[in-house]
Amino acid sequence: MKTFLSILSVKTNSFSSEKIVIGLLAVSADKVHFGYSKNKVNLLNKFSSDEKISLFVESLLSQIKSSVKGENKELSNLQMNLITDKSIFSEEYFNYLNNYNNGLLHFSKPLEVNYEFSENDFSKYFKNFIGEPFIELKKDSKKTFHQKLKPLLNKEGLSNKVDLHYTFNPNIFKGILKDCSIPLITKNGNINSLQEIDFTNKPVTIANNLYETKIIHDALKGFSTKIDCGVSKIKVAFEEPKLDTEQHKMFDLAIKEYSDQFEFITPDAVDSFTDNILEKNYSKFSLLVTG
Repeated sequence: MKTFLSILSVKTNSFSSEKIVIGLLAVSADKVHFGYSKNKVNLLNKFSSDEKISLFVESLLSQIKSSVKGENKELSNLQMNLITDKSIFSEEYFNYLNNYNNGLLHFSKPLEVNYEFSENDFSKYFKNFIGEPFIELKKDSKKTFHQKLKPLLNKEGLSNKVDLHYTFNPNIFKGILKDCSIPLITKNGNINSLQEIDFTNKPVTIANNLYETKIIHDALKGFSTKIDCGVSKIKVAFEEPKLDTEQHKMFDLAIKEYSDQFEFITPDAVDSFTDNILEKNYSKFSLLVTG
């Protein structure tokens, strides 16, 4: 069976069409292989006029990675499609992928390789095209979602610029009836905050977490008018729940209903977000309250 290769690049300059090659997608009969260079993604801010490009690209890549994992879970269907309809991996298919990410990421026209890929083959081609070894990050299934995020909030120096596990006082923030907290909150022009929601929990727990986060957002909006300061959408860290579950139905509904208040981001994007805080001029939110 043939394998189809597509090189993934990022446009860093809209005027000169400069691109940086960051990843590789390979499709064979029994697996979809996908990988990208986190090192190159982290360097994108230095090559682009958009200082938030790394954060945005990391979020898109995480979504693509999740989609690839979904394809691999439905392996028998994928094999059938490859055998009966080669066109799903034709130029039109990759044009769909390019439109999916609004043109920021670019998948090249697929190149046919006349043999079936193994993990070692993908690693070899990744090194040739991307210029560094392919390292697949394995998830520790024993870790809870909170445990996965914890190292991203414990970076050296971060606590000097943010409030971690900040508790909202009902006497100060209108609309909050009892003490509630948020993992991270900071200020850089606007008030920026981060919430974590574990979509593997029971639906009632997920719903309560979403309701509480909405209340926190509304309370911050009210507080911001008093101090003449803007409020960014609350970044909600998540991992996509399993398909065809109540949790996934709630996940889809939450993205639809709370798009004006929340920005849903993956752990990789949380990593980039906290790196950005360390690099830029952020300060603790609590200074606004006490000051």
